[in-house]
Amino acid sequence: MVVLEGMAAGCAVVASDLPGYRAASGGHAVVVPPGDVTALSRALGVALADAAEGCGQSSPEALKVAAAHAQGWSMESLAERYVEVYERAIAEFKGNA
Repeated sequence: MVVLEGMAAGCAVVASDLPGYRAASGGHAVVVPPGDVTALSRALGVALADAAEGCGQSSPEALKVAAAHAQGWSMESLAERYVEVYERAIAEFKGNA
């Protein structure tokens, strides 16, 4: 959730390359190998430079796309998907009853 929260807040995200973080980011975050301090330092340096220039991962376009991706995982979006799944399941149950 922390990766998605950062993206939803309009921040460039640098995170450990853990399967859950990588999947949640949808390619909109920079991921570095866990425990690799050098890679983390480089990624943070690039992220800070990009933020100062408004380019790369911190360009308005990139931040907008990342925020839209995060919105797809909002509680509201997830609740809507759950309702659709339950409605289909109920309809199928009634059709088989």
